[in-house]
Amino acid sequence: MGCRMGLALALITTVHGATVDIAAQSVATPTASATITVGVTDIEQALQTELTTAYALEGELHLQLGRPWIPLKGISPTWKLLILDKPGEGPATSMIVRCAIDADGKRVGTWNLPLRAEWTKPAWFAKRPILRGETLQMEDFELRATNCLREKEILPTDANLKELTASRAIAPGRALTWREVTSRILVQRGSQVDVIIRQGALSISMKAEALETGARGDRINLRNLQSRKNISAVIIDENLAQISL
Repeated sequence: MGCRMGLALALITTVHGATVDIAAQSVATPTASATITVGVTDIEQALQTELTTAYALEGELHLQLGRPWIPLKGISPTWKLLILDKPGEGPATSMIVRCAIDADGKRVGTWNLPLRAEWTKPAWFAKRPILRGETLQMEDFELRATNCLREKEILPTDANLKELTASRAIAPGRALTWREVTSRILVQRGSQVDVIIRQGALSISMKAEALETGARGDRINLRNLQSRKNISAVIIDENLAQISL
């Protein structure tokens, strides 16, 4: 009886005047590490994340496994998917990717996975028919999401449409590609061009005749109208070129 009384007293203490029953407090016991099952959705999402980073893709990459996936049970929540091999030229509508899964510092396994892919991002679409030779205008186009793996050479959304001319007729409802446009001609052969000569903060201008046709950024030959000597300058605007010394 005395032993039991002493034990009870030992389990009761006073802290700043308040009685605390130590025996009544719960003691946390360690539990086994939680594990998860890695299913098909987990694998597809991990592949999308890793391939988007590997290819530095803009927009959204959507992947679907081309064969059944057997769920992996008892996997650590910190598992990571690694891309071991992939198509070098970028994602394709159908492709095979070799990958591995590591968990807790160990290799769980490696797989060659057939994938079906869609890569969607905004692209320019004509709102009306555009005629061949017509200079593009922003108001004639709108941005829509499109699958870039089906349409090749899609024009980037930051392209300055006003600097482009239709190289063929452009129909509404299709993503605008580089095949359908060419740089807008700013200087025609035989036209009179203002030439600015710059050296540091100093600049002078003169008149010249264009001996070639060109777009912005093109270097063309011109003839000085006063000296009749041939010069070379870079086109910077319509009938305007520059020489930097």
